[in-house]
Amino acid sequence: MTLKNIYMSYNGWSNYATFRVHNDILNGIDFENGVSIDTLQEIVRDVVFSNSNSHYLMTDYTNLFLKTVDWKEIAEVYNTDILTQKLNINESEI
Repeated sequence: MTLKNIYMSYNGWSNYATFRVHNDILNGIDFENGVSIDTLQEIVRDVVFSNSNSHYLMTDYTNLFLKTVDWKEIAEVYNTDILTQKLNINESEI
C-alpha cells in the first residue's frame, strides 16, 4: 500500500463513501454467490431511494456520494469472502 493509498483510505476501504455503503447498507446481506458491481449498485439505490420523498438536493447529493463509492473494491471483498467460505479456507492460516 502506498502512502497515497493510506491517506485516501478509510477504515480499510478506499474512501469514506465506500466504507459507509458497505457498513450501513451491504454489511448485513448474506451473499451466497458472486456479486456484480451492477447488483451492488441496484441494491444500494433501492435502499436509498425506497420509502423516501427525495428532494432535488438530497437526490443530487446522494448521486454524487454514490459515484465516489469504489464498487469494484466492495465486489472483490464479497467475492473473496464467498470463495473463502465455499473452499472452507481459514484466512488466519494464510
